[in-house]
Amino acid sequence: MNLERKTIVVTGTSRGLGAQIAQQLKASGARVIGLDKNETTEHVDHYIPLDLADGKSIETAVSQINEPIHGLCNVAGVAPTLPPPLVLKINYFGNRHLSEMMLPKIEEGGSIVNIASGTAMGWARNIEKHKVLRELSIEDDLEAFCAEYDIVKANCYHFSKEAIVAWTISEWKRREERDVRMNAISPGPIETPLLPDFLSDMTPKDAPMFEMQRSNAEPEEIANVVLFLLDDASRWIHAANIPVDGGLSAIVQKRIFQF
Repeated sequence: MNLERKTIVVTGTSRGLGAQIAQQLKASGARVIGLDKNETTEHVDHYIPLDLADGKSIETAVSQINEPIHGLCNVAGVAPTLPPPLVLKINYFGNRHLSEMMLPKIEEGGSIVNIASGTAMGWARNIEKHKVLRELSIEDDLEAFCAEYDIVKANCYHFSKEAIVAWTISEWKRREERDVRMNAISPGPIETPLLPDFLSDMTPKDAPMFEMQRSNAEPEEIANVVLFLLDDASRWIHAANIPVDGGLSAIVQKRIFQF
């Protein structure tokens, strides 16, 4: 892939998958603008502070980007160790608000890549909740929403990533009108510093990844797909949610459909 002369904005560049994506983008010739709460000096050309839980922080960060942008990677997120309203605010509303603010700055033919999750596979079962969520903003009372729709610690991460998938699919027409593609990637577990938080409550009985010989991806294996979706070679992929999980989604579907 050749991303020379392209400028890509990446969130979460201080560690994990975001740092890996930034590194591979630089190796492919791209200019990288890194957005993160923690200062990033490695593999980025320009660092801008960002707090995805704060709408004003998002708007301030976007106001500091004064150059043509060719892609946006929404990578930053949190595990369900935080309160459910905050997980929703960061994982969904923060990413959505950032993308809305960035859209006018993205060149025609540009690409937005959202990191969802394999846990979001059943997003359509909660479609009525996602319709309600879509009408809210980062400034609304998310505690009230979580209380009314039973969004708790056990399901808040999954639900926040389902919301990313539903938003990616539902917004296709608006992005098409701007000639900016938006797709989601749904990885399984990734070998990053956050992995223990995701696996802490799982057991072999309820976690199908334990059936796999190698269940955890290396960050570069996910980053490879992100870079492909930023490349012009993927121009006919739009509003898709792509599993990148080593076959984990196949195991889940086999369980569901008994075949």
